Amino acid sequence: MMSERLKSSATADIESARLTFHQLVNSLPDSALNKRSANPGWTNGQIIWHIVFAFILTPILIMILRFFGRLPRRWSKLFASALNYSTPVFNLVNAIGPRIAVKIFPRKLIVKLFDHIIDRILIILYNTKNRDWELGMYYPNRWDPINFKEYMTLKDILYYPILHLKHHLEEVAT
Repeated sequence: MMSERLKSSATADIESARLTFHQLVNSLPDSALNKRSANPGWTNGQIIWHIVFAFILTPILIMILRFFGRLPRRWSKLFASALNYSTPVFNLVNAIGPRIAVKIFPRKLIVKLFDHIIDRILIILYNTKNRDWELGMYYPNRWDPINFKEYMTLKDILYYPILHLKHHLEEVAT
């Protein structure tokens, strides 16, 4: 019963994030996408792509959680430590990725990709077994110290991109 409430609540929150993202993207004229955002060194378009990237990572993070969540905790702690060590590489990809992506993906394609990822996350959510809600593991909290906790559950991972979206909303300049 608890997992059904979690699924229902998470579904509503994910759909709300979809609506928020669409409102954000639709509120910007094309000229605003190349405008500097409130986040130094990033344009609005790059921030939007960065938001999408967090949602793209979510199914991967869930897959990793399902693997490591069934192993002794020390294995995920070791894995998270290795990923924390690779933070400079992650930061480089995180910095360069949006700069390249906005040159390749027009607005319509970004929105289509976002919707596809949201649908994929919802399918994963619908197919989540009751026992999987108990899974958790250590994550590389240096990758995103604002939204990643040292130890995260499946629910935390599902809410990570939503929190990430909310964090970056104020940085988009209209």
